[in-house]
Amino acid sequence: MRSRRTHQAVALAAVFVLAGAGAQTAGAEPAVTPGSSDAYYSPKADLPQSESPHSFRKFLSTDQEQYSEQSFVWGGSLIEDDGTVNALAVELQREDVAFGGFDIPVVAGGLLFNQGNGYRAGGAGGLPEVTFPVSFTRYPWSVRVTQPELLQQPEFVDARVVKGRIGQRGAIYELTGHVSNIAAGTAPTEIDLYARIKDRTGIMQWGYGPSGFAPMWVFPEQRATILDEFDGSVGDYLTATKTSMYGQGQYYYTMPLLEVQDFKVREDGRTVSSGDSGWLWWDNVDRSYGPEARQVIAEDGGMGWLEFSIQLPGSRRALKVGYTDSKGPVGRLPYAMLVGPNSDKAQNGAFTSRMNWNMDDIHIRPVRSSQWTNPLTGNSYYLKWTVRLDPSPGNKAARFTISQAVKDQELSVSGRQVFEGLFRVSGRIGNGNSVSGWAFGEVQQAGKNG
Repeated sequence: MRSRRTHQAVALAAVFVLAGAGAQTAGAEPAVTPGSSDAYYSPKADLPQSESPHSFRKFLSTDQEQYSEQSFVWGGSLIEDDGTVNALAVELQREDVAFGGFDIPVVAGGLLFNQGNGYRAGGAGGLPEVTFPVSFTRYPWSVRVTQPELLQQPEFVDARVVKGRIGQRGAIYELTGHVSNIAAGTAPTEIDLYARIKDRTGIMQWGYGPSGFAPMWVFPEQRATILDEFDGSVGDYLTATKTSMYGQGQYYYTMPLLEVQDFKVREDGRTVSSGDSGWLWWDNVDRSYGPEARQVIAEDGGMGWLEFSIQLPGSRRALKVGYTDSKGPVGRLPYAMLVGPNSDKAQNGAFTSRMNWNMDDIHIRPVRSSQWTNPLTGNSYYLKWTVRLDPSPGNKAARFTISQAVKDQELSVSGRQVFEGLFRVSGRIGNGNSVSGWAFGEVQQAGKNG
């Protein structure tokens, strides 16, 4: 029988596995049907999550076993009464993990907390429907991963709606968890979390079409067509060609402005952080990955990514800015989208992007002098970035400076390292007033995920 810490290592390792998607051969368009087990672009509302608000809520409240991964992730800031800023991430996920030539479903719940002296992190998980179940309820919505422990309190991570409905503006959620810290370089302790948060915007979908399909990469032939014939607009390319990009991406939904109303973090029963302010960002991703895509994302050591989930609470706007990256032939795919209170709604009731910048109008650069090397792992990262988004029809110019808000934000668990954490944002959109806020950033270096 494996120890608790071994179980949790499996749980957190599952959370941090880079999930890809099943891929087509470049230039080939397979026939796709509604309910396909690989994500694809469709110009029609022919998938359950795109048909209506009711079907969308049902989709978010059900284990989508046809996909290789279904994840719910929260990340952002917890601000104490004296102004101290902490970083928090909560992750609940079911994923098929390759083992011995087979895909084995694994469920995992992860809890990550950083006060500026490195992450405390733990998790619960294992095989679903055996001894480590994941459970959903629809009315009210909840999702929970539990790991029983002999003669001890079970390890668990969960989230639930306590007022309103999932995805509804004004809905209130609670996040709770009890895990044992297993982050490298830290002492083993018991971590407990309680957070109450209120949605200030309602749910939105990144990506394209009624189902919110977001590509993870484009093949060289697709890139050339997008740049040469559609001025770098992925959306225009998909609308005109109606190519499915079958298996090249994911369905991607977000609640970007969740205001913290109350929180408490305890370590070994002692309260180490509490307050009633902060902002969290919620993502839901559903995707699959077949043999061809496994080859794509594993090329030359695996894909990497840089992503900033930018919150601008004062204007109720949010942006998703970043790129996926590969040392293989698919290269880099930049993206930048903005949603705000005047955004349109899709048929399923989710907001859609109000601005969607073209590939060659997105410029994300590190500030070289901000490079930091983690003495524990030897990995180096940039702690300050600049973002320039050039104007085009329908898109305003924008500039941002993104600077780390909490120190020591590389997470090392079970031999895997990833940088994710909290940043401060300042900048300007168009000719308007300056804006400021937060960003939750993730950095996985290409070639280091194999």
